[in-house]
Amino acid sequence: MGIVLRHAMHSDSIPARALATEWSAVGIERFPKCEREPDCVAIGSRLRGPMGTRPPAAFWPQLWATVVRSLLLKKRDTRKTLAEVLVPLYSLGVLIFLKMLVPNPNFPEVRKPGRLLRIHHDVISDNHSVAVVADWDTANGTLGFLDDINSLLIESGQHPVNWIRYNNTTDLNDAYHNDAKTFPLAVIFHTDPGAYGEPLRYTIRTNPSRDGGTPSTRTLTTSPAKCRERTGFKDWSSDWSRGGQLIPLSEMHREDTCPVLQYYYTGFLALQTLIDYVKIKMDTGTRFFPPRVDLRQFPKRQHTGDWLVIFRVIMPMYMVMTLSQFITYLLMFVVGEKEKKIREGMRIMGLKDSVYWGSWFLIYAVFVTILSIVSTVLLFTLKVFQHSSYILIFLLMLLFGFTIITFAFMLTPFFDKARTAGILGSFAVNLMSGLYFIQVFVSNADSLAFWFVSLISSSCYALAMDKALVLDMAGVGVTWDNLWSGPGVPFGGSLIMMAVDTVLYGLAAYWLDAVVP
Repeated sequence: MGIVLRHAMHSDSIPARALATEWSAVGIERFPKCEREPDCVAIGSRLRGPMGTRPPAAFWPQLWATVVRSLLLKKRDTRKTLAEVLVPLYSLGVLIFLKMLVPNPNFPEVRKPGRLLRIHHDVISDNHSVAVVADWDTANGTLGFLDDINSLLIESGQHPVNWIRYNNTTDLNDAYHNDAKTFPLAVIFHTDPGAYGEPLRYTIRTNPSRDGGTPSTRTLTTSPAKCRERTGFKDWSSDWSRGGQLIPLSEMHREDTCPVLQYYYTGFLALQTLIDYVKIKMDTGTRFFPPRVDLRQFPKRQHTGDWLVIFRVIMPMYMVMTLSQFITYLLMFVVGEKEKKIREGMRIMGLKDSVYWGSWFLIYAVFVTILSIVSTVLLFTLKVFQHSSYILIFLLMLLFGFTIITFAFMLTPFFDKARTAGILGSFAVNLMSGLYFIQVFVSNADSLAFWFVSLISSSCYALAMDKALVLDMAGVGVTWDNLWSGPGVPFGGSLIMMAVDTVLYGLAAYWLDAVVP
């Protein structure tokens, strides 16, 4: 009934003192502990502790209630919650777009020679025209030399060349500027080609506005990355009686893919061989047909382009920025409750510290798991990773997310302002990830240094992501077979170190929360 009778007055025949004694005896019998403790509250109350306090609540009911409370807080602040979800996905989309724009810097070994290209001496230009500059007054043998070229072509069953004569290079340049897009190939004779036994000097000019021109003569070699790949091509000519097929430049190579092939496609080689053959024929007096000239690309060794460094500098750090952005909002939530004394009030009401940290960890662990799944699907669907194991990449991102959660917990004791904590926490994660540059720019670094660097989770994640990207672009990828191989910290070692970092950061957070006021 909740009433303690210490003095009772009764008007019946039973004396009041006896009635009071009887009720007191009943109270002592029913609540012996209550009568012996002066601070006990009313009879029938469920509170048993001193000063009316409840006994400590169980862990799991507190955890469930705190998780529900934290979810309601995040639901109430819809703007921050949406930013936590959408900003990482947007950043990841930008990264994938950049990856798709830049070509793969790894070129595999080419063992099989390229497609056969045969020079057809009459295919100099579309209209079989060539501009000629010569001293027509004194070099009387030029016209006869040009006629001999056409005679050679006609005898071999090929189309003759239409020679367009110019008196000097000034007239040639004026004609080119008047109609640059359709101006044909040009040859400038510096000596009389018809002079017997005299050296032949001439210059061939290609049209850069029409065919892209020929490569610069100052560049002696091209990059090993070029002259490797072919785009899909179609048969441009099926005239096998002429010894092969012509494949237009647009169907086989681009100008910047293999610059040396411009000598073939502009007609430079065809005109050069015609002039040289006719000169040899005139000086030797030997009658012969132009020999067959075939072009074929050599096999090439494996090559890695210089722009691989761009991948290794940008992508791992950008991946750290993408997956660690939620630390800003996590710190703002936790430090904000500390700033407003909300957590202190919950602690006074009996909330355990382990329950408080555990509730936030559970909420963000679910968020990190979903984010890692979506990120893995995007990375593999859009071909950022093509040869790696999707399970290993997922584990890498998942463990990194867990380390970010506990790292945020470790930082909270040092901040009293939520906004400051959010900004500096994100900055610290991104700044410390720069230590992975040791793997990019320092050759023959001690592997022990990489293990120490891996104690910083963002650097450990960047090291593992850099290794995964390099292996995947090389066509190998990160698989269960090479999980423990490679210089420095292997990929499997990075996974273990991030699991260790999660535990270390969690213990440090619990200790700092109890020590730092």
